[in-house]
Amino acid sequence: MIRIEFEGDGFLYKMVRLMTGSLVQVARGRERLEWLSDLVGDPSGLKSNQCAPADGLYLVKVFYA
Repeated sequence: MIRIEFEGDGFLYKMVRLMTGSLVQVARGRERLEWLSDLVGDPSGLKSNQCAPADGLYLVKVFYA
Protein backbone atom coordinates (compact mmCIF):
# COMPACT_ATOMS: atom_id res chain seq x y z
CA MET A 1 0.00 0.00 0.00
CA ILE A 2 1.19 3.49 -0.83
CA ARG A 3 -0.15 6.57 0.91
CA ILE A 4 0.23 9.94 -0.79
CA GLU A 5 -1.22 13.09 0.77
CA PHE A 6 -1.85 16.37 -1.05
CA GLU A 7 -2.66 19.60 0.72
CA GLY A 8 -3.67 22.82 -0.99
CA ASP A 9 -6.16 25.65 -1.06
CA GLY A 10 -7.77 24.42 -4.27
CA PHE A 11 -7.41 21.75 -6.94
CA LEU A 12 -8.40 21.63 -10.59
CA TYR A 13 -10.39 18.81 -12.17
CA LYS A 14 -8.32 15.58 -12.12
CA MET A 15 -5.35 17.46 -10.65
CA VAL A 16 -4.67 14.97 -7.84
CA ARG A 17 -5.06 12.03 -10.23
CA LEU A 18 -2.58 13.62 -12.67
CA MET A 19 -0.06 14.31 -9.90
CA THR A 20 -0.41 10.77 -8.58
CA GLY A 21 -0.05 9.24 -12.04
CA SER A 22 3.08 11.31 -12.67
CA LEU A 23 4.61 10.22 -9.35
CA VAL A 24 3.93 6.58 -10.23
CA GLN A 25 5.64 7.02 -13.62
CA VAL A 26 8.78 8.26 -11.86
CA ALA A 27 8.62 5.52 -9.22
CA ARG A 28 8.39 2.84 -11.94
CA GLY A 29 11.42 4.33 -13.71
CA ARG A 30 9.46 5.28 -16.82
CA GLU A 31 10.23 8.97 -16.36
CA ARG A 32 13.13 10.79 -14.76
CA LEU A 33 12.81 12.86 -11.58
CA GLU A 34 13.87 15.91 -13.61
CA TRP A 35 10.77 15.41 -15.79
CA LEU A 36 8.57 15.68 -12.69
CA SER A 37 10.53 18.68 -11.45
CA ASP A 38 10.01 20.40 -14.81
CA LEU A 39 6.27 19.72 -14.63
CA VAL A 40 5.97 21.31 -11.20
CA GLY A 41 8.44 24.14 -11.83
CA ASP A 42 6.90 25.45 -15.06
CA PRO A 43 3.11 25.00 -15.18
CA SER A 44 2.92 26.65 -18.62
CA GLY A 45 5.47 24.23 -20.12
CA LEU A 46 5.33 20.43 -20.22
CA LYS A 47 2.04 18.68 -19.55
CA SER A 48 1.43 15.22 -18.09
CA ASN A 49 -1.19 12.81 -19.36
CA GLN A 50 -0.45 10.18 -16.70
CA CYS A 51 -3.84 10.13 -15.00
CA ALA A 52 -4.16 7.63 -12.15
CA PRO A 53 -7.41 5.68 -11.93
CA ALA A 54 -9.92 6.97 -9.41
CA ASP A 55 -10.03 3.59 -7.67
CA GLY A 56 -8.38 3.84 -4.27
CA LEU A 57 -8.25 7.63 -4.10
CA TYR A 58 -10.15 9.07 -1.14
CA LEU A 59 -10.92 12.56 0.09
CA VAL A 60 -10.13 12.32 3.79
CA LYS A 61 -10.62 15.78 5.20
CA VAL A 62 -11.52 19.30 4.14
CA PHE A 63 -10.32 22.30 6.13
CA TYR A 64 -12.14 25.61 5.84
CA ALA A 65 -10.34 28.84 6.73
